Amino acid sequence: DLSLQLLFPHLDRICCLSLVGLNINDTIGMALASILKENRSLAIVDLSRNKLTNATMDALMEAVDTNLSLKRLYLDHN
Repeated sequence: DLSLQLLFPHLDRICCLSLVGLNINDTIGMALASILKENRSLAIVDLSRNKLTNATMDALMEAVDTNLSLKRLYLDHN
């Protein structure tokens, strides 16, 4: 998750994050899931049209269970 923190140093201040169609794979997806477990500012995350597998989807669903600020998570066409 350190790589995402370097890419998004102010992630704790962002409410909406769109990463649509960036060919994001499971490595980045898992890191984002880890960050989502603790992040309290993101309300909307769109990861549509990437290359995420069921393993990352499971990790993201686990993160959603603990994240009270996240209202919408888009995962279409992965």
